[in-house]
Amino acid sequence: MNNSFLHAVGIPLVYNLRISETTRLPTHDESDKYPYRFLVIGTTEFRHKHEEGHTQRISGIEGSFIYMPRRYYVRIDFAVGHVFDKTVTTRFGRTQSDDVLVYGGYTHSFSKKFNATLSALCGVPTHQDLSLQGIQLGYAHIAYGGQVDCSYFYASDYNHQILGAFRYMHFLPRDVCTSAGEQARYKIGDLPHFLILNSSRWNKHVGEVGFQIRWSIFTRICPWDAELVRAELYTRPSLFGTYKYRATETTTLLLALSYAFDVEHHPTNNKSIITLDGVLKFNF
Repeated sequence: MNNSFLHAVGIPLVYNLRISETTRLPTHDESDKYPYRFLVIGTTEFRHKHEEGHTQRISGIEGSFIYMPRRYYVRIDFAVGHVFDKTVTTRFGRTQSDDVLVYGGYTHSFSKKFNATLSALCGVPTHQDLSLQGIQLGYAHIAYGGQVDCSYFYASDYNHQILGAFRYMHFLPRDVCTSAGEQARYKIGDLPHFLILNSSRWNKHVGEVGFQIRWSIFTRICPWDAELVRAELYTRPSLFGTYKYRATETTTLLLALSYAFDVEHHPTNNKSIITLDGVLKFNF
């Protein structure tokens, strides 16, 4: 396959498990009288590839609506942003909408300190998959999957807790067109994703530190392109920190910083990924 863009998977905002967990997790003492939440999330991400001189920049705004009546929740995430790719010889960018990600789940309390949530997720593309023609925002493939979350308060004052989450997303194949005008049947890799974090509260302040790891597996393309498939299989660990400030009973500010890298050393794998997020959450 004649394809000048080896990195063939889009870069999404809405599939960020780290931000999903730290924003869905209720701020301590939030009352049932505010079952609705709306979030505005600003994200800037810088990626440096193993290939010399190859960098990417992603910036965007995400909106998220959450309805949490008692033990159930429904969440819808959507975003728009700009992606930019720069190599020694080329520059390319796009402004696009991201996929729409819909969640639904149920929380069961095993005790006053231990809770678990089971969720189903569905991702819907908002544009064609143009990733074989250059960097794009969003995966642009229909996806479905499941997620399990557990939280445990390990302090008697309920100000400190551990939260873990595991998500698995399966992406359906889709017809795509390469930069040379060739047609292909493309399935981006399935995405298992694990996260663990510690959350501690001091009055109106909440600090979180955590670790997450994501894998891309089972990538397929027809006609077969071994080099492209090899470039899209990765293991990506990440460390992150989050600060929350509860300004009022209905308004919370969140700031987050994360550092990630790809374990593999293919030229298009990421040597480093630095992500900055700012979130405003409104309860009503």
